[in-house]
Amino acid sequence: MPGDRIVSETAYSFCGRCSQCASGFYNLCPERRTLGYWYNGVFASYTVVPAARIHRLPDEVDDVSGAMIEPLACVTHAIYDLSVIRAGDVVLVSGPGAIGLMAAQIARAQGAVVVLAGTAADTARLALARTLGILETVNIQEESLADRINRLTGSEGADCVIECSGNAAATNAALPLCKKRGYFVQIGLGGKPVMFDLDTVCYRELKFSGSLGSTKWSWNKAIDLVRSGRVNLSALASHTLPITRWREAFELFENKQGCKLILTPVND
Repeated sequence: MPGDRIVSETAYSFCGRCSQCASGFYNLCPERRTLGYWYNGVFASYTVVPAARIHRLPDEVDDVSGAMIEPLACVTHAIYDLSVIRAGDVVLVSGPGAIGLMAAQIARAQGAVVVLAGTAADTARLALARTLGILETVNIQEESLADRINRLTGSEGADCVIECSGNAAATNAALPLCKKRGYFVQIGLGGKPVMFDLDTVCYRELKFSGSLGSTKWSWNKAIDLVRSGRVNLSALASHTLPITRWREAFELFENKQGCKLILTPVND
């Protein structure tokens, strides 16, 4: 209805006929087309999306949080569809950017002991994580990540690793820290081929998975996580700028300043 607060999936269209669509994983449809690439995204003054891709925001979800539901839905898909996290598990999240902070909160909501790893450049983000209840944070340039994981797990390794940085070195450092027969989910994209030790995956019988996009179920779950207060998205919004200052926002992002940058529309 006019006036409703809504968010839209980025999957504008998909075939609806292939085996992936039939099983609900239209994020993997070979004919999938997305907003912001094949169709106008939200940098346009107006855009049109299919009604089936729309989700209404409950009153408990503020506008700023609503603007971040899309990446949260991607993380929700990665964790709930591609791994298993049980209460009491030790979960290593590599990379404390916005995606890593979302993943850490979801794992914590599952009852896991979460270790969030970053570098000296992530000092402010690691501090933010601690305010969100992620108490086990590691600056890998000052402390051995392996020692922390071994101490928490009796040297067995993390039950689940969620790699969010897309950094090849981070992937290689995290692989041997995953428990035998544990879950390793790669969310972060490196933008180029990454070399890693496949033998480690074999010798430890790791359940190694990549992750792409989101599904209708993961969107519903993401909205519920925010509505119920189990995930705090508004705390991740470090900067709010009018869209006319987009270049400044991109520079802040490239310089790893802040966390999540929100661009607001300018009335015509």
